[in-house]
Amino acid sequence: MAVLDSNPGLVSRQAREFPKTMNSSILSLLLGCACLVPAPGNAQVNSGSDGHDGAFNPTQSVEIDMADHPDGIYHLTTVTVPAGVTVTFKPNAKNTPVVWLAQGDCVIDGTVDVAGKDAVGAVGGNAGPGGWRGGSGVNPNAQAGEGPGGGHSGTTIYVRSGYSGWYQIDQAPGAGSYGTAGYSAPPEKIYGNPYVLPLMGGSGAGGYYYNFIGDVSLFGGGGGGGAVLIASPGSVVLNGSINAFGGNEGRGIGGGSGGGVRIVTSCFRGSGKIDANGRAAGGAGRIRIDAMQSTFGGTFGGSVTQGFQPIIIPAAGQGVQLSIASIAGTAISQSPSGVLVNPDVIIPAQQGAGQIYSRSDDFLVLRIFLLLWYM
Repeated sequence: MAVLDSNPGLVSRQAREFPKTMNSSILSLLLGCACLVPAPGNAQVNSGSDGHDGAFNPTQSVEIDMADHPDGIYHLTTVTVPAGVTVTFKPNAKNTPVVWLAQGDCVIDGTVDVAGKDAVGAVGGNAGPGGWRGGSGVNPNAQAGEGPGGGHSGTTIYVRSGYSGWYQIDQAPGAGSYGTAGYSAPPEKIYGNPYVLPLMGGSGAGGYYYNFIGDVSLFGGGGGGGAVLIASPGSVVLNGSINAFGGNEGRGIGGGSGGGVRIVTSCFRGSGKIDANGRAAGGAGRIRIDAMQSTFGGTFGGSVTQGFQPIIIPAAGQGVQLSIASIAGTAISQSPSGVLVNPDVIIPAQQGAGQIYSRSDDFLVLRIFLLLWYM
């Protein structure tokens, strides 16, 4: 289900919401589902692209090696992915998400694929770019899935008891979580936010060690779905698919969570599909549509919100920052060492007061005074 923002001003003063009303729906229908041009003075989409990567218009399926884009950001002029063409990615060394910034329209009739990979036997599945891989099945201790919502490892051991019986030690592996919790006992952490800021992918499932009276089987966990952002000042037209789903586990019981997909554009339309669901009980990923006008009639798979929040990549230092200014009247170094053997501050064994400052670009300063007691 798509959720419309209830308080867009929470993220940006410039943010505006454009709910679908009956009148706008009728008008879009009369225009053949074309998007309206925003009136002068309204918020505009600025993708930030300088176009130096040129037009992206593959004529056949291609894997993009992201090694030459260490930040994962592509400055494109236009994007055209024809029907029958699939675009996949080889993650860079930093495993960044994919960010396509375009100066013109983006038309996807084929497939853009940042999905997590299935486990291969005992080896955990790789994640899509910006996601986290699944844990591997290792004897005797399987690995947990990677990521903030990574699934814990699983162990099942049958041990003989007497001549004809046995008893069981059992802990099923956990599936990955992201926008919703994957199957796990206890459940893994849900993380991120509905705005998909920052952009991040899904988490991997845990690996599995299975021992039936000495007969050992090992299974890897599915990888988390990757993350992709597509920004255009014109239109994003999706008649094909964007895949950011998680990968399956070796036995199909511990999949990676879905990844993250964000679209930022003046106009979003088409009849395609965005799939950011988990696999094999993995949690749903996150989908965010920031469009001034949307007539998209396709389908979503994942945790979805829609609105218009035009910040694409937050500038360094933007947003809330937290720092400790002083403790018990003693100023804290702006570059603390964090080394226990050489403390930055030594506090007398008495009551003190610390001040924590929270700053944002709105120049709001929040002071929280903490009483620190020392024995």
